[in-house]
Amino acid sequence: MESFVSNALTQLGRQFPTLLVYMVGIGLGLAFWRRSPKTSFLVVLAMGIMLASTVVSIFLFWFVVEVGWGGLPLETVLSILFMAGNVFNAVGLALLLAAAYGRAPPTGVPAPAPTAAGYPSRHDAGPDVRIQG
Repeated sequence: MESFVSNALTQLGRQFPTLLVYMVGIGLGLAFWRRSPKTSFLVVLAMGIMLASTVVSIFLFWFVVEVGWGGLPLETVLSILFMAGNVFNAVGLALLLAAAYGRAPPTGVPAPAPTAAGYPSRHDAGPDVRIQG
């Protein structure tokens, strides 16, 4: 069991730059929460998922290598483990894309009020040339 912990901690050390980016991303998401809560929530969630996925995958990998996982062959278990880790990282990246390219209104600019016709009023758009009918 001692080699399990030692190997897992060594691997965590090798992943430190990536883990640091995840932690900084969580910190930035929390720092900008008031300014953009939806985007910040998605960033914190994405970075948290990827951080947890990386840490859990490392410990599960070394646990499976050292202790085994039932009667399944090691190759099968590791394939399942790596696939699950990739799925979680893909979900995290998808959340980051949603945060980056989501349709959040710009901060500080109020949304235009609807007019009687249901369209937003735009004073800089020139005359209304829509066909009435």
